[in-house]
Amino acid sequence: DLVESNLTDAFKVISVNNDKNGLEFISSLEHVHYPFYGVQFHPEKNNYEWKPTQIIPHTKNAVIISQYFANYFVEE
Repeated sequence: DLVESNLTDAFKVISVNNDKNGLEFISSLEHVHYPFYGVQFHPEKNNYEWKPTQIIPHTKNAVIISQYFANYFVEE
């Protein structure tokens, strides 16, 4: 928890989501002064994981978004 960890002044919540039980969680955040980012998912999966047992989209848009994350993180 950002509040209990006293990190609310250091990090800005960018997005939240809900798990299958409806519990809200932080899915992405960024530091307010430094180029530090955290995501609660793997943006590279769309490009590089092709497991038939998992449902991972490999559409053009999914790959474009994955590449966007990579470019953004590198440019920061």
